[in-house]
Amino acid sequence: MIHRHPVRALPAILFFAGCGHSGTPTAVAGNEPTTRRAAAAESSIPATPASDAGQEKAANSGVNAPPSANPANPSKTEERLPSGLIVDQNGIGGPAPGPELPKGTTVLHIGDSFAGALGIELNKVLEQAGVRSVLRFETSTYIPTWAFDKKLGQYLAQYKPELVLISLGANELQNPEPEKRIPLIRRLIERLGNRSCAWVAPVLWEGADKRLLEVIRANVAPCVYLDGNAFILHMPRARDKIHPSMDARPDWAGIVARWLAYHRKSIADNPWNLVEAAATH
Repeated sequence: MIHRHPVRALPAILFFAGCGHSGTPTAVAGNEPTTRRAAAAESSIPATPASDAGQEKAANSGVNAPPSANPANPSKTEERLPSGLIVDQNGIGGPAPGPELPKGTTVLHIGDSFAGALGIELNKVLEQAGVRSVLRFETSTYIPTWAFDKKLGQYLAQYKPELVLISLGANELQNPEPEKRIPLIRRLIERLGNRSCAWVAPVLWEGADKRLLEVIRANVAPCVYLDGNAFILHMPRARDKIHPSMDARPDWAGIVARWLAYHRKSIADNPWNLVEAAATH
């Protein structure tokens, strides 16, 4: 039996393959044309008012600035991106653009609305690098959903990805017993077989409980844990104060792609072999 902590959430919306139209489930997948810039649907998180992502403004505007040493912490090299997103360059692995990504491979990205917020723009970055990128996400979805739903197996069989990215957990941070997610986290990872994978943690907002993320980090092996909270020093937010602003999402995608590039240590039969510490290229 799966114990779930009750949360208020809108009905889940699955994003299928095909071009998006008003009132129709929207597809987001690599090598598929789009007629307009898609906005990721925001997940419903308890006690959080709904927001209109299409009309939001960035919480903080930013300008290009060169990386600079942080006098309070010499180990950090701050990098400010156009949206106002600020990162620790050392935590990512190094400066832009980073090492090349493995051309001709396929990345499958699954998860909740944070997968949508990141993945729509990440698709573009990966495609430009010669990597096929497929995004499949549902708003207001949870770890148990993906641990058991047969759609995951269908996606793995259809797209045959060398790398799977998982963006889950944002809707479950208020679970008072996060340790009960351990068998579900492990089941989800096991379903991926021997594929490389990375669990992309949501970048936490003010007041968010991090206990579930600590549980996820401790139980994702052999996947790696991509923790933006360790190197993102400031994330501009949408009106809901939770999701990244629309302006910040392309910058966030570029940072995640750079992290993947620096943490990739290719081996003979696995071009997407990822390691926790930045690899030496």
